[in-house]
Amino acid sequence: NRIDIELEGRLSGADCRIEGYIDGVNLPGAQMGVDLRVQCDALAVPEGAVRAALLGDPGTPLGLKGFFKEFDPYGVLNMDVQLVRLTGRDQRLQILGSFEPLGMRMRIDSFPLPMDDARGRIRFTPEGIRIEGGVARHAGGKIFFDGRLSDVLDRFADFKLVTIHYAGVTDSSSGNLTKYGEVVEHTAASVT
Repeated sequence: NRIDIELEGRLSGADCRIEGYIDGVNLPGAQMGVDLRVQCDALAVPEGAVRAALLGDPGTPLGLKGFFKEFDPYGVLNMDVQLVRLTGRDQRLQILGSFEPLGMRMRIDSFPLPMDDARGRIRFTPEGIRIEGGVARHAGGKIFFDGRLSDVLDRFADFKLVTIHYAGVTDSSSGNLTKYGEVVEHTAASVT
């Protein structure tokens, strides 16, 4: 009882492709197996009432909820993710792959500065969320960052933002680096 899927179309104005399968279609939705690759170019992230509905829906994967809670993103991104869940009871839906912000406005919940023109890659792995080659602007300065967020993909719980390396924050008026080579660990109160 398997359905193979291969779709191309537009979502919120973005070109998207979905390919893979759903297994156990005779089972209740939460027990169906899934292996779908979803790719979208220049996808506008949901905002307002659509975002609120997505976050309030118990069927929304926790990893996706965690992304919105942790990064509070606004704007456009490229998405290449794999949605995977084994067929049967008590199987968790995993999100693997990456989002690439294309000049988005966002903030990292456990980092104190809001960011504009954010770029880089946010990678979803079984170990958590990694930020790779992150570059953003704040108050005329530039922020460079790489690092890993632990536990967000598994559940909404207290978690620690670990090994975020700020290569530098520059002041646009003087061009001076105000931070360099600093490894910062923040502990977030909660992502619930």
